[in-house]
Amino acid sequence: MKIKFVSNGLNQDGSLTGSRHRAVTVNMAYYFLKHYYYLHGLGNPTWLDCDLVHVENFEDQFSNIKSQSPDMLALSVFVWNERTQFKLAMEYKRHNPNSIIVMGGPQLTAHKDKNFFKSYPYVDYVVYGDGEKPFQQLIDYHMGNAVDKKDFVNIIENQGGIAIKYPFEMISDDLYLSTSPFLSQTDFIRDNLQRYQKFGIGMDRIKVGIEFARGCMYKCTFCDWSQNLTKKVKRRKHNWKDELLYFKDLDVQIRETDANFGQWDQDLEIFDYATSLYDPSRNFSFIPNNTPKLKRKSAYYIIQKVLETYDNKTLPWYPISLQDIDPVVLKAVDRPSPTLEQHNEMISKLKEDSTVNVTDRLAAQVVLGMPEQTFDNFVDNMHTVWKTLGIRKFDVNHWSWTPNSPAANADYVEKYQLETVPVVYLKLRLPLDDKIYDLDTLFEQVKKRFDYNHYFIDDLLMYKTHKMDFSDMHSCVKVLRQMQQYPDKDEFTSLEMQEFKREARKYGDMISSEADRMFEKHGFYILAKYDEDTNSLLPSEFPITEFKREKA
Repeated sequence: MKIKFVSNGLNQDGSLTGSRHRAVTVNMAYYFLKHYYYLHGLGNPTWLDCDLVHVENFEDQFSNIKSQSPDMLALSVFVWNERTQFKLAMEYKRHNPNSIIVMGGPQLTAHKDKNFFKSYPYVDYVVYGDGEKPFQQLIDYHMGNAVDKKDFVNIIENQGGIAIKYPFEMISDDLYLSTSPFLSQTDFIRDNLQRYQKFGIGMDRIKVGIEFARGCMYKCTFCDWSQNLTKKVKRRKHNWKDELLYFKDLDVQIRETDANFGQWDQDLEIFDYATSLYDPSRNFSFIPNNTPKLKRKSAYYIIQKVLETYDNKTLPWYPISLQDIDPVVLKAVDRPSPTLEQHNEMISKLKEDSTVNVTDRLAAQVVLGMPEQTFDNFVDNMHTVWKTLGIRKFDVNHWSWTPNSPAANADYVEKYQLETVPVVYLKLRLPLDDKIYDLDTLFEQVKKRFDYNHYFIDDLLMYKTHKMDFSDMHSCVKVLRQMQQYPDKDEFTSLEMQEFKREARKYGDMISSEADRMFEKHGFYILAKYDEDTNSLLPSEFPITEFKREKA
């Protein structure tokens, strides 16, 4: 049996794989699955090289898969690659009806949607929860080894459009958790990563996602990290020092992906060792993606050391998880964020203890469109953050949630009067060449360069509440931009803030009006940066370009 695995190929900021100035984030799930099979599998399948989702050229990728003729096609599905992965599955099943299509990942809802396989009849199995054991079972079952379906775990099977759900089991295998999936297949991983050079992606541009623990003890309503199946956290007990040395030798960047890295004592030991390996003349680095939300001492330690270890080139800025400071909003999303006072205490101490300009290197992660959020309250709160914390950078995100999270439940939607708006995010940065595009020209540029009906756009759901609409969200972005234009100012007067709000309201109304016009003409929305001098729009620096799905 030949097995082909297709993984995440998009960077977290939504940039296209292969974009010359962007790094590529590699999902290492393939190597976890393969390692588990080495330990417990009963056969000897052929493991084909792992492909990133290369959305810039779907046809080349599909041709490559066809040429390899896998018996089993396994696809890891996230919000940013969902559309491409489903199309790969559909097209390959059409090409080879006898192939076995297996899907896994947080974007799938087969374990609670009885009609899933009626919508996607070409999918044979969906794996939910920990994927190692069920993937091993599926391989051995289809190779004719001694595996009985009654022993299946974490699998939903397609039986003629009917979803057959097998029991859930959290991984607990001590042998697997105590060994490294990477050190058991070093040559294979090296060769696989080097294959990306054919897309113009050198090792210096690869970010490898590594987890040391799986799960989350928190219960934020927009996330299914802990909500969906279990709140337990499972830690790996492997030889992490040798593992880090291996990736240093490869000279790739490490993006640590635990939900709350630093929550455990061993995390700080790992972090200290990893940062000690940093060499400014090389590409290797180790940067945690998610510091602990409540253990402020460890968060402080990690942030300080990250800022002092890495320069602006390696790490232009480091985000702190703020979202909002309104306790009513944070309660609505069940987010255990530190208070403004706690953030201020930490940042003040960083300023005293650090050898770098902390406020220039930190960015406040904020989210627009959360329940109970209003334009005025959000802007006033961010002004408070601006003058209290001294942070001048804002990492802006629109609120959305995964389909398996509590926020997707009907009672939650009803409680907060949430409105779902089907849109797609365009994953590109157009080369502007200092040229201003009006809406029609911008659309023609997009249409000319990409087929927006196909592979370069990933389906998302954008959400809004009755209290903050799209116009409000884009007005907020306008105010945040204005704040960023005054890095040396201590605070704004009330009159200045009122003027900011007036300008922002006009901006938001204009954007909404232009978006409606665009939808009437082309069947999708586009929201972009407005240039007052030319009365035209530019692609925005913030992730606020939105396309609505083409008309049915």
